[in-house]
Amino acid sequence: MRIIHAVGLALAVDLTLGFNGGLYRLLYDWVLPFRGLRVPARADILVLLGTAVFAGYGLTRLMGELNRPAVRGALVAGAIGLASVECLARPVLVPVETDSAVLYSWLKAAPDAVLFEWPVTVPWRLYEMVDLSYMARSTIHWRPMLNGYSGFYPDSYLRLLVEMRSFPDTRSLKVLRDRGATILVLHEYPETRVRYVRAIERLMRDPLVEPIAQDRDGRGRVAFFRLLPRPKPASSETAQQQDRR
Repeated sequence: MRIIHAVGLALAVDLTLGFNGGLYRLLYDWVLPFRGLRVPARADILVLLGTAVFAGYGLTRLMGELNRPAVRGALVAGAIGLASVECLARPVLVPVETDSAVLYSWLKAAPDAVLFEWPVTVPWRLYEMVDLSYMARSTIHWRPMLNGYSGFYPDSYLRLLVEMRSFPDTRSLKVLRDRGATILVLHEYPETRVRYVRAIERLMRDPLVEPIAQDRDGRGRVAFFRLLPRPKPASSETAQQQDRR
């Protein structure tokens, strides 16, 4: 029986590795529901289950070495207490901003709006995900957006974070156009106040960026801009007609 548990524990550990292991890739290719598994590492619950079984084996053997019932009872109570303490969780709750900018409601009437909100998450600090607040505000307008969070980071999203490190230079704006963004929303936070002012000044000088309005939300100023498409180059036939004129 212990061999069966050991094999199950080993398979569970391999499953938590996702595509870096062997079992998950096999299940992903041949068992359809596994393609919808968002975070393979969540299989660690199976690892904990297998570890708990072996902990039970160890506790049983240890109690067999003890002759005094009182000592055995204390050992069981201590093991249960330690297991209970380990399972204690104290999640960090982030307060929801209830005073979002009024212009978010205006976006509901803009059918072509595809949002990009700045600042973005630092690529090497994904645990400090700023897109969570942007997603919460998106329930006001329900427009598509380039920002987002799902617990899975596709390569395209990680490339966006890297390319936006230089925002709002010409290259980063081109990337946003290529990805379909039409509305830029810039937020002023205490730690990004200087960068916010510089970004606003840079965008105001860009002829292909149209200012919409500036408002305030829970933490500071927020500015809305429309990202205009690049004008199409004139065809050779059009250029010839202009030359004739």
